[in-house]
Amino acid sequence: MKLLVNFPKTLTLYNTKISPYSQVVVKWTDLYIIYKYHHESETFYVKQDFSGCHSDRYLLQRQLNHLRMSETSKLNSFLRKAESNSWTYQEFLRELLTYEEKRHEEKMIEKHMKWAKFPYHKTLEEFDFKELPSLSTRQLKQLQELSWLEESFNLVFLGPPGVDKTHISIGLGLEAINRGHRPK
Repeated sequence: MKLLVNFPKTLTLYNTKISPYSQVVVKWTDLYIIYKYHHESETFYVKQDFSGCHSDRYLLQRQLNHLRMSETSKLNSFLRKAESNSWTYQEFLRELLTYEEKRHEEKMIEKHMKWAKFPYHKTLEEFDFKELPSLSTRQLKQLQELSWLEESFNLVFLGPPGVDKTHISIGLGLEAINRGHRPK
């Protein structure tokens, strides 16, 4: 095994140029990347050193991504805002984490909407009670409380076609997802 410390754009071995596209990443850290090259019967490892190359903001961003706080990609805008408004450390952290938490919840709702595969999106507020006179406002509000879901009850809507049974089902599903329940 041969380890070359400086990473060239193209590696020349035995008068043969090896393109960077033939490399395989072996290890990646904040300080270096090790690439693996194959040439004929030999294997070469090349280390690209980053120590001292990156700013603190870059390394901070990498650490946040490593902790799966990917929504903090707007770190630079938060830092500029904190500097211009003279935020304390606590204010900065609170703003950053609040944003991260809000975006995380939004992404979870989007993911759950995809999992649910609703044919269309209609909320219960759009429901017209004239279409289904047998369902009262009080009954619909009781269903909206989702106590049936927390107690693991099933709902079955019966009726002739065209009375918005699907609309009510989708509306209840949307309400459940917005309150943090996962579709199954």
